[in-house]
Amino acid sequence: RLKEQSLFARKKYLNDLAATLMSNVKKVGEIPMLSAVVDIERNELNDLGSDLMERMKTGVLLLCVIEGENCQLFLKVSPDLVAKGIHANTLIQSIAELIEGRGGGKKEMAQAGGKNPKAVIIAFDKIQEMLRK
Repeated sequence: RLKEQSLFARKKYLNDLAATLMSNVKKVGEIPMLSAVVDIERNELNDLGSDLMERMKTGVLLLCVIEGENCQLFLKVSPDLVAKGIHANTLIQSIAELIEGRGGGKKEMAQAGGKNPKAVIIAFDKIQEMLRK
């Protein structure tokens, strides 16, 4: 019972967080983009990312979780942008080295883990720069 309540509270927190983050969506050229460092568990990135992409409909989503000296990047690209040649795996590989890590994935979703959380903001900027091209 307690675990159920805890799980429900966590789902509510993630739902509220997604609603709050939606106010941070900005346009990079014609592409809606949302990038944020989020205070969640690493294993919650996929759920939050899916919820946000559903709300965004189209765009690029870049989330980061920082745990001590490590960071995890989560990148999602909407299907319409994948069709235009914007691929999550290509984008993540171009920023993984900035966080002293490695990354990979598929065209729609990719992740990278690294050991330099201080460089996350630089990685966010680089993605925006790439999307402008």
